[in-house]
Amino acid sequence: MGQTTSTVNDGARLLHPVAVSGVKWVNLADEIEISGDCDYTKEIPDECLACVFHFLAGRDRTHCSLVCKCWLCVEGQSRYRLSINAKSLKKLSYGSCNFGAKGMNVVLDHCATFEELSIKRLRGIYDRAELISAEVASSSLKSICLKELVNGQSFEPLVIGCENLKTLRIIRCLGYWDRVLETIGNGKRSLVEIHLEKLQVSDVGLLAISKCLNVEILHIVKIPECSNLGLVSIAESCKQLRKLHIDGWRINRIGDEGLIAIAEHCLNLQELVLIGVNWWHDQLGIAQCDSEISKLWSSLL
Repeated sequence: MGQTTSTVNDGARLLHPVAVSGVKWVNLADEIEISGDCDYTKEIPDECLACVFHFLAGRDRTHCSLVCKCWLCVEGQSRYRLSINAKSLKKLSYGSCNFGAKGMNVVLDHCATFEELSIKRLRGIYDRAELISAEVASSSLKSICLKELVNGQSFEPLVIGCENLKTLRIIRCLGYWDRVLETIGNGKRSLVEIHLEKLQVSDVGLLAISKCLNVEILHIVKIPECSNLGLVSIAESCKQLRKLHIDGWRINRIGDEGLIAIAEHCLNLQELVLIGVNWWHDQLGIAQCDSEISKLWSSLL
């Protein structure tokens, strides 16, 4: 049919450059000396590296962030350019993400109708990171959940600045949280539910919570520095308390004194959960409570 078969010599001939008049071919391997001991990626400017990351898919970006600390930092900071077109966004949940404080601030600054925010294991937040606030979403945000954050203190302005916050959950976040709770207690009348678990919070923090008079649901879970003193202050002030969960971690700092105060003052209590708390039921003064709370305490005996 007029066709000829290819030969090995034909394929080899295609691998060599064709001589073109006026063009000088240079073998770069002969001109540049490359050392195997030198890491040339360190010479890449952070801006160029960030531009490269923007062209990668999420999984590839995650793999690149594991190359070295420098790449992890650049990749995390470059994610602040998150584009969220839904201006009416109301609920947002993050889990095990790599972007940092800049990305969070961009989201909060462009969502005026934001109501619920849940953040878990945000790896882009590191020591001396930019603080996270909510100037635009501060009036609409009603629920905040922070879980397993290494530098949770970066969210302090966000928690304090939300005027109409109703639900606050802080779970296994490093840092001292008494100061945050003190600031909240000085003027946060809107809080209805508070969940504190495995935090560095003392009775100072519980005294601050006692100033939130509208609290109805309270979880104090495995916080070793909290004692009867803080629980008594809550019982005497938070008259609207309906649900109370206490996990004393069997360290005997919460016992009869705090529970008696709950029995005497929290007459609206409907649900009580006690874990790792040592108490003597015959001293709780059930007869002094009304019929509803008496049934509740009697169920624990």
